[in-house]
Amino acid sequence: MTTTRADSFNLIASSTASKGILARLLPQRWYVHVVLILSVIIIGFPMFYAVLVSTQNNGHFSYQFTPGSHLLENLDVVLNQRGLLHYMVNSVGISVIFTVAKVVFSLTSGLAFVYFRFPGKWLVFGFVLLTLMLPTDVLIISLFRLVSADLKWGDSYLALVVPFMASATGTFPFSPAFYEYSR
Repeated sequence: MTTTRADSFNLIASSTASKGILARLLPQRWYVHVVLILSVIIIGFPMFYAVLVSTQNNGHFSYQFTPGSHLLENLDVVLNQRGLLHYMVNSVGISVIFTVAKVVFSLTSGLAFVYFRFPGKWLVFGFVLLTLMLPTDVLIISLFRLVSADLKWGDSYLALVVPFMASATGTFPFSPAFYEYSR
């Protein structure tokens, strides 16, 4: 007995017609979708409310869920009078410089551990791994003293970028083949 294409289509159509319309529309694990939708609503509500509040007037602020008519005035105040655009450009610039510097230093140190053979390689690598256990909070005061008093970088971008350029959290991911090639 051979089945044709029309027979298989009729078989599929009859099996889906026998199911209820609700069973066809709901996914099998509908509860996962409900949890995800509720999570998006809970996490997204503060952002939605912040956008709503940004359209209202400060003098007549009330807890309402309707947009106000002062959005352009508020944007003018924030961007031009308060200098938010300058601060955002400053933050993006520092982030890009920091990211590029950290990747370059971490990549070169990771590749040094992988491809170069030098005396004390295991000792240095062990020290780098040991620094992973040292949180940055412990180093803050000593780094502040070093940067502000000793190096006189108190009010410069160097004080933000240089102390954190080289770290074990960047070196370790760039040297996964260290154990492979170090034999």
